[in-house]
Amino acid sequence: MSINPGLHYDMPHADYHAAHDWLSASGIKRLIPPSTPAHFKAAQGVEEHKPSFDVGKAAHARVLGAGEEVVVVEADDWRSKDARLARDAAYELGKVPILAKDNVVIDGMAASLGAHPIAPLLFATGEPEVSAFWTDPATGVQCRARFDWLPEKVEGKRLIVPDLKTATTAAPSEFAKAAARFAYYAQQEHYRDGLMTLGIDSDPAFLFVVIEKEAPYLVAVAQFADPGDVRLARAAVDRARRVYSECVATDTWPGYPTGVNDLSLPNWLHYDLEEYIA
Repeated sequence: MSINPGLHYDMPHADYHAAHDWLSASGIKRLIPPSTPAHFKAAQGVEEHKPSFDVGKAAHARVLGAGEEVVVVEADDWRSKDARLARDAAYELGKVPILAKDNVVIDGMAASLGAHPIAPLLFATGEPEVSAFWTDPATGVQCRARFDWLPEKVEGKRLIVPDLKTATTAAPSEFAKAAARFAYYAQQEHYRDGLMTLGIDSDPAFLFVVIEKEAPYLVAVAQFADPGDVRLARAAVDRARRVYSECVATDTWPGYPTGVNDLSLPNWLHYDLEEYIA
């Protein structure tokens, strides 16, 4: 399928994810250590189904009013044969299956977000599920992103783009750890690149709107703003694109170093052992 660079407001979910020749933020994550290009290559075209993913997808659909169709399965869990058959049938049709009890959770999440003083304003105007395709000017790598929500651009005002995340905890200190583990810092810079390269905004802001998946379904709005953090994220994204370009050119997708690797104990264990042996 041929795709033109630019914004696409009506691209089906399946078509976007089938564009494997365009590098996404999730692809960049798989190129950054501790992952490797070999992990990236193995994940190409593989869609993973997990109940935790499905609850997040369903929450996105409820809050944004767009996304994959959600199917509520009237069962207490996935252990029964009928429940599993209904779940698998939904997957086959490209839908998101959730249990009835999960639907109650999603209701609570949506209500909590609606009561937050800032979060609803971020989704007040604009369009959901907007796909962007562009060519990175530094490497020539074709890139893609799918915005949860792309607000309307107001002349003279900075574009503020929200990204919806579901998490066990929305506490900023804990979400920062999850954001490091899942390379959300790279997503922030990758998405900003798309908007800048396409001329949508010269310096867009990117905010994470985080909703907890358990009562009281607290909501927090967060961003990576520390200049040192942003510099590292920017360098990691640039490096990942260069690595990707080299891998594509040579059709070589390396894994871990093949020699003997020296191991170092983490700092926290040093502290614990020093206290233990004192």
